[in-house]
Amino acid sequence: MSNDDITPVRQQYLEIKRNHPNEILFFRLGDFYETVDEDAEIAAQELDKEDQQAISQNGKDFAIQWPGGDVTTV
Repeated sequence: MSNDDITPVRQQYLEIKRNHPNEILFFRLGDFYETVDEDAEIAAQELDKEDQQAISQNGKDFAIQWPGGDVTTV
């Protein structure tokens, strides 16, 4: 993916991830919280799978999302 193909949300994610490489980042997008890339892999394994939805692109999962009301702060 070239820099021209990166969406503003993706750019924001990458910038925050560079500053917080050891944290799992969730973004609120509309009615859902989403996490992507390696964060999505970790979240899919560690968090409640009942409400999570995988989002695929070209047959490969690249994001996991949860309804906004289902995510609690710890």
